[in-house]
Amino acid sequence: MNLSTKGDPTASGPRGGPAGDRLKQLRFFLEMEHYADEELVASYNGSVTTEEAEPYLGELLGRYHKKVIRWCLHMTGRREDAADLAQEIFMKVMNHLERFRGESRFSTWLYQIARNHCRDFLKQRRHELFQPLEDSESFFNLPAPSGPSIEMRLDRQEALKVFMNSVNTSLTDLEKNVAYMHFADGMTLSDITQMLALTNKSGAKAYLVSAKRKLRKRMARWLQSHNIEVAKLF
Repeated sequence: MNLSTKGDPTASGPRGGPAGDRLKQLRFFLEMEHYADEELVASYNGSVTTEEAEPYLGELLGRYHKKVIRWCLHMTGRREDAADLAQEIFMKVMNHLERFRGESRFSTWLYQIARNHCRDFLKQRRHELFQPLEDSESFFNLPAPSGPSIEMRLDRQEALKVFMNSVNTSLTDLEKNVAYMHFADGMTLSDITQMLALTNKSGAKAYLVSAKRKLRKRMARWLQSHNIEVAKLF
């Protein structure tokens, strides 16, 4: 789509004067909803003045306002912070929008920013909640923790190391993204399908099934050597 004049309220036309300007502005706002996200970004980045750029930005962020709040709620589990986090994410988007080059869908790019911001928030919160105990003597006199033995914990660490190596060497980038978004971020398969614009018949489910099949095959020998049933891991 050529956006050099389409939707530009200042573009010249057959009608002049205030009435013609208002007509062009009305047509501009009516057509905006049909723009793809990436077209809005290109128009925003190509705008000469702030006044010209603002409508593109407003339309773009308006489309994702509620969705980003839902993402923040999913990723942090904190309803009271979701709206504030979304506002901070949009500020980051505004400051970095000129760096978007269309190498991925805008929704994927935005999601990455949201995920990283929420991760930083959770890291900071954990740091604030778990400050070192002032009374070190009472800390060392605490009873031994209950739970798995050190041997079992080492086995789990080894399993995790083998699993992550299998993920990195066996899965395609798309399979990794689908698996991470579903298991780590708690997104539904239908939401992932829509976000990644997957057009295959089964959507994200097909990539998740493929990822599980590859990981089972890759880890089968290690699991057998440790007497672990594949079904228990997947």
